[in-house]
Amino acid sequence: MTRIPAQSLPEEMASALEKVAREGDRIILEDHGREVAMLISMQDAALLEEVEDLHDLRAALEGLREEGELIPLEEIKKKYGA
Repeated sequence: MTRIPAQSLPEEMASALEKVAREGDRIILEDHGREVAMLISMQDAALLEEVEDLHDLRAALEGLREEGELIPLEEIKKKYGA
């Protein structure tokens, strides 16, 4: 993983994008030694979106379970003959 001071990003943008897009590197941007952001590939961004979607789905299902609104699959199969 590469680290770049945020202040030097304008001068290093082409090189940083090359590392991220072609090499799959992740680049941490630092401001006065503090990590403030990260440049990641679109592939990594898509994976992050999938993980967030799964997390949201899990939270929604848990909420339905707690409210007693979730019907077990076996019950649905019995009711509709599947």
